Amino acid sequence: MDAFTGIRSYKEVKPMERLVFTDGMSDAEGNLMTAEMMGMPEGTPVSMDVTVTFAHADGKTTVTVSHIGHESAGTGWEQALDKLEKVLA
Repeated sequence: MDAFTGIRSYKEVKPMERLVFTDGMSDAEGNLMTAEMMGMPEGTPVSMDVTVTFAHADGKTTVTVSHIGHESAGTGWEQALDKLEKVLA
């Protein structure tokens, strides 16, 4: 597989408070890919639930991400949020 694309379906959007969505991967034609197709362990869900919450205090925002179904997703989220922090600094 040369490339894949993230595919998401938003279930809940509460501006400045909370996002809830499903997260999966698709091929170039938009077809959902299995975990095995992406080199992930067998049994990894095709689509996973993600909740992002925003807590505001003292002029700062704390972002908390819960990505259910794929334990190593934390590393990717940490990298993405570190990059976002640098852009917003």
